[in-house]
Amino acid sequence: MFFLAVAVFAQARTKPAGGAISESNRTAAPAPVFRQEDAGGLSAVVKKRSIPFESLGRYIEAELFNPRFREGDSNYHALAAVSDGKIHFAVNSHDPDRAARYYTFNPATKAITFVAEMDTALGEDAKTQVSQGKIHTPIIEHNGKVWFATMTSFYEGRLPGTGNYGKSPYGGGHFVSYDLKTGQFTDLAKVIPSESIITMNMDTKNEILYGLTWPSGLLVSYDIKGDELCNWGAVQGRGEWGEHPWEWDVICRTLAIDPEGNVYGSTMDGMIWHYDRTQARRVRYIEGLDLARVPRVQSAEEELKGDFYHCWRVIRWNPNTNSFWGLHFETTTLFEFVPSAKLIRAVAELRPKAYRGMPRNPEKSQLGFMIGPQNTIFYLAHGPAVAVQGRPALQSNLYLLTYDIDRGILTDHGPVFSHDGRRVFFAESIAIGPDDHIYTVAWVEVAGANQKGRAAEAAPFGPEETVNAQYQILLARLPKWQTFSQVPKEKAADNEEYHMIEIQNLTFTEKTLTLDYRVTNPFTKDIRVCQDIDVYDGDHVETRIDAETIWIRLRFNLERDSAFRSPYPIAKYLRLSPGQSHSGRIVLDLPIRNASPVYHFREGRKKRKQIVLHRAVFEVGYFGGKMSKFFDAVSEEINEKGIKPKTKGGLLGDMLQFQPAIVEEIQDGQPREVVYVDELWPSINCEESAKVVVNDVDIPCSVVVDDK
Repeated sequence: MFFLAVAVFAQARTKPAGGAISESNRTAAPAPVFRQEDAGGLSAVVKKRSIPFESLGRYIEAELFNPRFREGDSNYHALAAVSDGKIHFAVNSHDPDRAARYYTFNPATKAITFVAEMDTALGEDAKTQVSQGKIHTPIIEHNGKVWFATMTSFYEGRLPGTGNYGKSPYGGGHFVSYDLKTGQFTDLAKVIPSESIITMNMDTKNEILYGLTWPSGLLVSYDIKGDELCNWGAVQGRGEWGEHPWEWDVICRTLAIDPEGNVYGSTMDGMIWHYDRTQARRVRYIEGLDLARVPRVQSAEEELKGDFYHCWRVIRWNPNTNSFWGLHFETTTLFEFVPSAKLIRAVAELRPKAYRGMPRNPEKSQLGFMIGPQNTIFYLAHGPAVAVQGRPALQSNLYLLTYDIDRGILTDHGPVFSHDGRRVFFAESIAIGPDDHIYTVAWVEVAGANQKGRAAEAAPFGPEETVNAQYQILLARLPKWQTFSQVPKEKAADNEEYHMIEIQNLTFTEKTLTLDYRVTNPFTKDIRVCQDIDVYDGDHVETRIDAETIWIRLRFNLERDSAFRSPYPIAKYLRLSPGQSHSGRIVLDLPIRNASPVYHFREGRKKRKQIVLHRAVFEVGYFGGKMSKFFDAVSEEINEKGIKPKTKGGLLGDMLQFQPAIVEEIQDGQPREVVYVDELWPSINCEESAKVVVNDVDIPCSVVVDDK
């Protein structure tokens, strides 16, 4: 069934004094001389930048998986982690004889499965009809099915193609479902001819799908229970059919739906409309709210150039704050939208550091935006291209940013590369899989002449960001989300271990890192905590560098330089009663050479590289639980004998292969019980540990990298 309720929202865009600005005189005015350092982070010059790889302080490695769709060239929104334990995603194609393809990925087996090409699934033929070349909507799971919609990929300029290559005209976008048990696609409904569905969301409470069509900007809905399709009219004037630039209005790319089923969208001029299914006049603008006021930096020159998108590009409901969080399309300003209070507030510029302070973001906003665990936003942004010697220039690189909502901390984790050094430069989707890894479908440069010819066949059909780039569309798996979370996984409200450690001082002078800490027993029973103390000829501290993070581990199960050591390494643990504390100091001489960054380039056989660490993780091992009971029993048996181990030499190592040595020593001016344990002692795997994280530190470190 199809009902039509037409309500066209027309808007007149105000022209600046002096009439329209033509394409020719837009670029004629000289750029103002206004340097970023002159204004505390502001810059009137909006310009893309590139960064030499050698200057990077941090970067991320991604594992790549190839869906083997040579004509595939893009992905927008269509990626989801689904309850069947798989990642579901689509790859679009601008090839007129191809339709979008639907895939699944099994994280456990690392296998991609081709499910269907959408023309076949919908009973169409891309060879004779203008195809369903895109799935440009989110993939949403509900009641054992996933739901999405389709779109054309055949354009002439900014409008749908009319030449049709001798094929039947585009018949319209479809609402589609895919049954996770049967593997069957269902064609639910099709909108009017020549109109695609460019974005979709779902009111799960009332089981209604909502979509915006392209290019007209019609709001449509499909009632799943009633099998009823409705058209509620244009919500953005003439949409992208309008004459550019004054009637033209870029269609909103994401619909916002709250838990009660209220639907919200935005216009290019910054107006917000609200669809209320309980009202006779269902669509109204919210008076008094203006997304054009959201940007933190404004420039009259940039605003008057035209095509300044004040709509949101992406927006998500956050149950932790009972509000929406979204990105301003043109400036990538993060904002919070509270409909119940009719409130919008600007929060941060969600951009790589090099682009902050500009009145526009040279890359605009991307769709790879989600509210992740621990009330943290994960965002895949486009940022300055990374220049690599001997490789073609790119327009951008992909960066991962996080924003900790509770603490208000924005972190740029750096650009993304593949394991084999290829640059990942474009992505418009994000999901966290059942394995805790971050996923996206990305544009990845092709390295190697034997592959470039094949990739070039698809490149001409891609978006404008891929001009002159030899690339493939691949599924990318980034490290686990915990790697990038500002608050570690251990910091749960019910996890007392996190509160054991307090960092009192972390400094770096010349080549020495100093860490002062205090460990407190938060439990109701005694524990034995590992100390930073010289035992034999070395201290009991392990250091490791992982991307921008330095790990400092004070615990027994360390990675040693050799499998055969004489004497055996011995760990020393201090007994702490409930509420009792111990203070210690760790001094590390840099450079740290027993580990290197997870990703690096090499020049020649060896290279000394200077990096800066921005995060420190300090981990302390302790014995508790059953082990405390065991130590208590041993202590009662041998403590009275007053055995004091000889800490320099082999005698103690031989003794400890049979049982730990427990003695009394002066600690912090007081006699305290300590435990010496050999690494060969069989019960050592019962050790536990607690961690603390220090963010936003700057620790320079020289790392020797060789070709092996």
